[in-house]
Amino acid sequence: MNNGSQIIKIAAHTFDAAFDFVTMENNIGILKLAKSAKANVIKLAQQQPQTGASGVIYSWSTNGILNRVDVELISTSDCASGDYGWSEDEVMKTMVCGVVKNSNTCVGRFGSPVVSDNKLVGLTSWGGCGTNGQAAVFTDVPSLRSWIKSSL
Repeated sequence: MNNGSQIIKIAAHTFDAAFDFVTMENNIGILKLAKSAKANVIKLAQQQPQTGASGVIYSWSTNGILNRVDVELISTSDCASGDYGWSEDEVMKTMVCGVVKNSNTCVGRFGSPVVSDNKLVGLTSWGGCGTNGQAAVFTDVPSLRSWIKSSL
């Protein structure tokens, strides 16, 4: 079965030097591929989605199947309010959150893309499954957009 997957070597990689291993702030990295991939491109979001926006997390399973998890996105300020299990000293300005819409699923593996309105808004980072009222925490791509652009 051909699921469209490609194996491409990594030519280079980098991560944000401001990444904090304790707080997980600035949790982002970039991989440069050795050759172009045959794939559709998802643009980077320019602004953080508002609380209530719909999102989708995509993640490859170990058996090569692309999983899709629907989430309700939660802004940084709302996520840090305590209403979703996190406080303002845990959720930083480079983070956004989400709660899964189907409690039988879990957010994807760390680094999995979070897409809303056909734009990349986040990457799974920490905080668990995003179920039972406790939000999963994602890297907020729009807040790190300038670092991404300068690192390409």
